[in-house]
Amino acid sequence: MNPLKKITLGQKLMWGGGMIVLLLIMIVLMVYHEMNVLDDYVNEEKMSSKVLNKAILLSAEQQKLDKIVLQYASFSDPKLVEEMNKRWTRNDEYRRDLGEWTRLPEVIQALNAYERLIGPLKESQKAFTAAIDAKVNPEEIHTMLAERGKLEEEAQAYLNTVVNIENNANDRAMDEGKQHRDALKKKIYLFIGITLLLASVLLIVLFLTTVPVMREAMTQIAFSTNQLQITAQEQSSGATEQSSTIAEVTSTMEELAQTASRIATNAQTLAHAVDASLKGMQLINEKVDAMAKRMMSLGEKSQSIGNITKIIDELAGQANLLALNASIEAARAGEGGRAFAIVASEVRKLAERSNESTQDIRNLITEIQGETNAVIMGVEDSTKTAAKGLEQINQTVSVIKEITLATQQQKSASDQITQAMRNIDEVVKQFATSSKQTAAAVEQLNRLSGQVKVMVGGFKGNYRGM
Repeated sequence: MNPLKKITLGQKLMWGGGMIVLLLIMIVLMVYHEMNVLDDYVNEEKMSSKVLNKAILLSAEQQKLDKIVLQYASFSDPKLVEEMNKRWTRNDEYRRDLGEWTRLPEVIQALNAYERLIGPLKESQKAFTAAIDAKVNPEEIHTMLAERGKLEEEAQAYLNTVVNIENNANDRAMDEGKQHRDALKKKIYLFIGITLLLASVLLIVLFLTTVPVMREAMTQIAFSTNQLQITAQEQSSGATEQSSTIAEVTSTMEELAQTASRIATNAQTLAHAVDASLKGMQLINEKVDAMAKRMMSLGEKSQSIGNITKIIDELAGQANLLALNASIEAARAGEGGRAFAIVASEVRKLAERSNESTQDIRNLITEIQGETNAVIMGVEDSTKTAAKGLEQINQTVSVIKEITLATQQQKSASDQITQAMRNIDEVVKQFATSSKQTAAAVEQLNRLSGQVKVMVGGFKGNYRGM
């Protein structure tokens, strides 16, 4: 009996996957190690390029310094001395950096030789500038230039040596880095190829040893797909019925929303009409208040007229009394006072008529005051009635506004419910479509399961023959 048949499918997959993962881990570790080595080469290339660049700068700086010295021989400009000092400062900085960065003994040796020439070069520069300033014999200056030229040539030769060595070292580092990168690519391709080969072998072994399990699984899948197809068809039919019901509910909610919208519109129209009535009542109330104030003013003026009539009545009484006294005095006077008696009689008659007129005016004023008081009481009653009407209208307006707000809220809720039902209807339609697609996919899966089952049977026959 084949011992592989005793191992379960899960154990086979676990062991095969573990071996593949182990190979992948080995590849990752190898790549990580090689990448570290590659980083060292890259860093070496960067440092070599950095040192080479600094050596080139030092050589160029020395050449510029020599040119400035020659310029000083022609112009004797103090600014050139400052420029030479700046160049020497930069020269010192470059030499210090090279001494710290370089790792090649040949470069260090050439730098040391160049260092030994720095002192003589600086001394010759000082002597040369002093001779120029002192305007010594041109032959001596020519001799000093010749001696300095030898020192400069020797210094430049050492610097050229440094540049050449560093240039060669940089080329060598770049070549080694390129070779290492090429070797790394070959190793990675080799490990990937080995891993793919081993994974393929493992997959073939696992497939051949799991054929019986796969055939049984395909049988179970075929049975499950049949059940799933029946369920999908039932779900599709139920989803269609739900879609019809939801459509009816949506139509009802839309009618309810339209009714609520009409109610809200009518309530708003009624509210506008009531507001207009309220404004009219307020205007009437204001006019009634104004009329009441005028009637009160009329009553007060009638009272003032009554007081005036009292004064007139008193004056008429006094005039009547004076006329009576005048008549008595005229009678005593005899014939001489007859004319005066006639005048007194006329005055008395006039006073009596004035008294009668005053009494008539008093009676009219009394009637006017009575009617005015009655009108004022009526106006007060009308004012109270109008105030009650205003209060009732305000209450009506509040109720209408509450009805309008409630209707608007009902319409908003109906719209939300309608939208929600539409969303549900859309989901149900999608579900029905998905159910149909699922049924079709299950049917196709059922056919594929049969085909795979036949293929697995063929593999099983081949496996038994091995």
